Amino acid sequence: MKINKLYNIRIKADSTSFSNHVLVDQNTVHFEAVTDDSHNDDKGFPYSAGLLSGVYNKDVSYNIKDFDKNNLQDSIFYRTPKLALPQNKMQLLKDKYNIKLVRDKEKADYIITSDKYIESLTEYSWHDFYSGIDIKNNYLDKIKGFCSEFIYDKINDFIDHVISEDGYIRIQIDLPWGFKSPAKDAFHPRTALYDHRKSFRIIPDLNMVTFIIDNQDRLVKDADLINYCNEDSIVLSPEDCKSISAMVNSDDQTNRALALEMMANCNIEKSFDKVALIFAFYEDRLRYCSNWNSVNVKSLRKQMSSIKYVDTGRGYGFNNLIKELHAKGALTTFAVGVISNKMCKTVLNYVGLTSEHSVFDIKPKDLKLKSQYSNEIPF
Repeated sequence: MKINKLYNIRIKADSTSFSNHVLVDQNTVHFEAVTDDSHNDDKGFPYSAGLLSGVYNKDVSYNIKDFDKNNLQDSIFYRTPKLALPQNKMQLLKDKYNIKLVRDKEKADYIITSDKYIESLTEYSWHDFYSGIDIKNNYLDKIKGFCSEFIYDKINDFIDHVISEDGYIRIQIDLPWGFKSPAKDAFHPRTALYDHRKSFRIIPDLNMVTFIIDNQDRLVKDADLINYCNEDSIVLSPEDCKSISAMVNSDDQTNRALALEMMANCNIEKSFDKVALIFAFYEDRLRYCSNWNSVNVKSLRKQMSSIKYVDTGRGYGFNNLIKELHAKGALTTFAVGVISNKMCKTVLNYVGLTSEHSVFDIKPKDLKLKSQYSNEIPF
């Protein structure tokens, strides 16, 4: 549900604004639109400009299907901002599939976008809003005895106007912290309106959101194209993983940067388990590489964003790594072996179970995954 008009009723007062617990200073009551671009209608009330809309209680819904590689040949693409798809990767697709990029989205066959850009199209409002009807039915009577007749009528007229506009209102009460009066509780909206509160997503660029919604069949995730960019790249072997790990752990800054570049230029989709293991155990070293913020590596980091650094002193990091690899379909026998071996050398050793003084004989092969994770792995 889209709401074009959001308003504020703001009461900013101090103890001198009241007489016998009744608000009498009419200058303390303000009516505002929730936008920097407001106008006055024929009744003199400010209202929100057309660029401001909201989506009630949820994000805008998008349905971006997986992109079929067969649609690449000779296609025309438009790039939205916030993509993890560097130009050098796009050049690979240009050369192989004769694709073109345009600056006019209306002329494109497909719109390349990203989760990050989609998320940026809406801004969450932390404020509670209430419909004009709910305020009229549940709030007005609460404050009637605590404000002058003039102020009450002024608020009532505004609420009637908002109801006619199908708008929503935020009630903002600004009274001194130490102000002691039953009026303070009466004016607070949550006392009477707690069960009627609504939250909104603000849409700064309604035109772009409308375009995206109306053209969902043309949307392409940047992650899909990155996979096609890397399809002819090298697939990392277990030996490559060990070699890159050694480079990452060396003291040679050039070697470490080269290791990061090798991962960025491999077939990441088919090498996901190897790259994920290196990120999980050595991100604390990778992030200090000279090329950590290069465009190519930023693209790699985007693809590895779900892989969290593993604190080898605790078990939950290993659990999370297994779960994420399993969700990605990348929980290979190699990955399980590496993780089991790492656990024996670190967290289990730290608690004395695999140290040289332990009375237990625990080997990596003794660590078994639950069936829900191991059924598809050939041991």
